[in-house]
Amino acid sequence: MLAERIKQYRMAVGMTQKELAGAINASQNTISQYESGKRTPTVKRLLEISAILGCSVNELTVPLASTDAVGYDKNEDESQ
Repeated sequence: MLAERIKQYRMAVGMTQKELAGAINASQNTISQYESGKRTPTVKRLLEISAILGCSVNELTVPLASTDAVGYDKNEDESQ
């Protein structure tokens, strides 16, 4: 879940793994490992990532209802 969320939010803001890595002074491989679930970021890293991606740590870690997911447009459903 955390791995998927980091990738979702990174892509939502239009950043590459390399750009996110540079912003938190990490390697692109580190971000790749976070996004694949092979490695878990520390609390400090989570705070840095969430600040850069414009979301809270909770948004990266707490399960959401499907309608709260990144990229969901409630107006799209209402127009049908």
